[in-house]
Amino acid sequence: MQYNKGNLALRVLMFIFLSFWIASSANAMGSTASDIIGNNLCTLVKNLTGSTAKAIGVLAMILVSFGVMTGKVNTWTAMSTVIGIFVLFGASSLVLYISGSSTTGCV
Repeated sequence: MQYNKGNLALRVLMFIFLSFWIASSANAMGSTASDIIGNNLCTLVKNLTGSTAKAIGVLAMILVSFGVMTGKVNTWTAMSTVIGIFVLFGASSLVLYISGSSTTGCV
């Protein structure tokens, strides 16, 4: 197997660049946040329950109900879609109810 010298040099330069980039990132240097994974999960929860996600959920309910009215979508499929949307947007209040704790963190 022959190596192309230009390709090998490019790979070495990319490795060096990525190594410095990863080493100088805020997470690698140690950030002031005590819970990095929790903060990233909170960001994910905010994205999944934000205004854009609610608009997508409303559009999904409209499209599914239109599909049921025209006979293209099964009723059980429509019901499972609506239940899934309710569970997605009600999960944070359900977790707070089960855990019995006050609102802390991202929930």
